[in-house]
Amino acid sequence: MMSFLVLGYLILSISLLSVFQKAGLPGWKALIPGLNLIIWNTMVGRPRGYPILLLVPIVNIFVLAGLAIDLSRSFNRLKYIDSLLAVLAMPWYFLYLGLSDKIDYEGPIIPKQKEINAKLKSALKFKNKNKFKKIMATNPYRKSWGREWIESLTFGILAAAFIRMFLIEAYAIPTSSNGGFSIGWRSIVCE
Repeated sequence: MMSFLVLGYLILSISLLSVFQKAGLPGWKALIPGLNLIIWNTMVGRPRGYPILLLVPIVNIFVLAGLAIDLSRSFNRLKYIDSLLAVLAMPWYFLYLGLSDKIDYEGPIIPKQKEINAKLKSALKFKNKNKFKKIMATNPYRKSWGREWIESLTFGILAAAFIRMFLIEAYAIPTSSNGGFSIGWRSIVCE
């Protein structure tokens, strides 16, 4: 299991090499464990301490998925399929981002999205419906209600699967009283 994780991290680091170079950063920094995650975090515009969450078990899975989606969005890949591929095919999708001549690094996505959100809040605060509608019409980060539902369901299913996989486990207790089995749940955390 450990060798699988090390191999996965090595493949991820190699795939980040081309992404870093496309963003104008030295590619060798992608090959240094830890440093590559800090630079990746900076490339998407997350807060400085955000990579520390990668040290927290189970939480790190969701943080890594968020960083992958944000990196995809920093290359102006804003469709749901891009987010899904960034998570499910992470190293290969990063190679695609880094090696494709048709895709350019647009800069950190988080500050850009915060800027648009601030403009929207300002328009709402001053009850300027026309300005709000104008900003929403040109908002590249706007999502349809269908996409919001699909993303929520995807996150919910994945979160439930990981919680089930890492925190609780089903077990069966053979009983002689009813000639069958009694099914129960055992928390792995409590052991």
